Parts: sequence; C-alpha cells; structure tokens
Amino acid sequence: MTCPVNRIVYLHGFASSPQSSKAQSYRKRFAEKGLALEIPTLDGGDFTHLSITGQLQIVHAAVAGEATVLIGSSLGGYLAALYAAELLGMICRCWRACNGADFDAD
Repeated sequence: MTCPVNRIVYLHGFASSPQSSKAQSYRKRFAEKGLALEIPTLDGGDFTHLSITGQLQIVHAAVAGEATVLIGSSLGGYLAALYAAELLGMICRCWRACNGADFDAD
C-alpha cells in the first residue's frame, strides 16, 4: 500500500514529555532528513487526571484528519496501536516500542 504521508507524530511514554531526550533525539534525526516531527503533550497539561480516552483525543487532534505515521514509545506505542486500529485508512504506518503490550491476534 502506498500512502502519501502528511504528518509524522511521535507519542511519548507515560510520565514523559515532548522535551524528553528520546523525543528530542527523534526530532533532531527527522529534521536532518528535512522532515517535521510533531510531538504532542499527551497529558494535556493535567497529569493528575490523565486517561487513555483523553490521550486518544490528543492523538486525534495531532493527526488532524491527515495521512499520518505514528511512532510511539512505551505508553505512546500502546496509544499508537489503539488509534491505528480504529482508523486503519488514515494511519499509514505505526511503529511502536512498548514491550508490555501484546498485540498478537489469536
């Protein structure tokens, strides 16, 4: 499947942020290739009331109805997989690093 990519979005892990060393490393490497990397703040500025539903709403806003590559680390990888499963036609690629989640189909 060929998919024109309009956005690349990195989803950080639990209790992390767009300012983390991993997020900034990804941003730098993508910038070296001339690609913009969006990194939303997944706690929405309210870590105390953090929820999966709220985080998925933030992912939805970041995707903004465009063909997107999602990259997720830890909880961000889990969110990327959940979101991609719901919007198969919009998510071009989903790369995740989340060892604690098992997405194998039975």
